[in-house]
Amino acid sequence: MSGNGPLIESINFFQQFFPGYYLFDIVQKMMNHQRWEVSLGKYLLSLLLIIVVIALLFSWQQRKIKHLKTIHVDM
Repeated sequence: MSGNGPLIESINFFQQFFPGYYLFDIVQKMMNHQRWEVSLGKYLLSLLLIIVVIALLFSWQQRKIKHLKTIHVDM
């Protein structure tokens, strides 16, 4: 199996949405005495995006529960 196949590229693309991808990159760059600040920025950005998505999902769920309670009370 080639290291540059379409499956590997697809997996790599989706991994970039998660903070662990950049955390590993930061550690690897620190061990190789390379600049890691850009990876830290990407890590924080991906972490922020995940927090925003979770907050939106939580808010949506709370509104759904509130709506269901309102319907139940009206019956």
